[in-house]
Amino acid sequence: MVIMKLHPLFLYDVSLRLANEHFDLLRMRSRPNGLEATPLYPGEGDNTTIDDSTEDVVTGGSQQKQTEVIVNMSSRTLSRAQTSLLSKGLKFVPARRTIDKGKLIADLRTWERRMRPREYFRDRDREEDAERDEYRKESSWTPNAGRDKWLDAYIKAVKDDIISGLSKNVKVNLTREEEQAMKELLNDDDIVIRPADKGSGIVVMDTHDYVTKLNDEMANNTTYKQVATDNTTTVQNKVNKIATNLCSRGSISTNVKGYITTTGGTSGKLQGNPKLHKTGMPLRTIVNGRNHPTEKMAEVVENELRAHVKSLPSYIQDTTDFLSKLLSIQQPLPEGVYCSVWM
Repeated sequence: MVIMKLHPLFLYDVSLRLANEHFDLLRMRSRPNGLEATPLYPGEGDNTTIDDSTEDVVTGGSQQKQTEVIVNMSSRTLSRAQTSLLSKGLKFVPARRTIDKGKLIADLRTWERRMRPREYFRDRDREEDAERDEYRKESSWTPNAGRDKWLDAYIKAVKDDIISGLSKNVKVNLTREEEQAMKELLNDDDIVIRPADKGSGIVVMDTHDYVTKLNDEMANNTTYKQVATDNTTTVQNKVNKIATNLCSRGSISTNVKGYITTTGGTSGKLQGNPKLHKTGMPLRTIVNGRNHPTEKMAEVVENELRAHVKSLPSYIQDTTDFLSKLLSIQQPLPEGVYCSVWM
């Protein structure tokens, strides 16, 4: 067997040609958002305003479907435009009437900062540094351009193609009434909009009722404990102390220690999704632990335990795996054996 080692410059040449062919194919196809290519390369901070006279609005969904999806538990009467907007779902992304080219260029620079370190460290042993890379904190350092002409050409081609695809004739996906309704809902502090706990419903609640239900859940639940002061700093110091002790004993590497060591953490934030299928519509509480002192430590523990959890006989991956395990169980069940499922 003959093993050929391809030069990195050759690989970048092939990548560049494939990318150009891909871009040529995209240019020949009609753009789904109605954009047409222009030779303009904008300056930073420049904005393109959508001409209202060329506006083309795309809407969807019937009024009958809207009333089935949205559950209004608030004292506020929703307008037709507000109902139409909410019926699009909480993951709906409205098209911008103005294109922030400064933000677009900043995003392209972020992408470039991910590309250049890959080229800079391409000869590094990936297996040796796999664990180190996984728990390494993100760096803002970026290698300078000019190291590899093929990478430079590829990055320039991607930037030019994206920028040249900008146009003023953007096809918006909201009517003027729906845009006004979005502003009204976003600025209304008297209501809270949450997804339903089951299904795809959207629930509108009075803020007072929402907060009251959250307080009831915390008061009647043994999971939560009331404290007089914010203990975030105390928890943060405990996490850092544990990380230092584990590293000194050799249980974790220096990179893992740096990854789970935190500064400036925040406390958890409680949210709730209404249980429409239950009497009184209580909330299923969710604790948002982003930027909490234990977030990174929990992430490391989950990654380390994932392979072991899957090897447990009680582990169920998904519905298909559950049905497959049911087929292997003796039917009918032996006397004295019970089966229960929690949903």
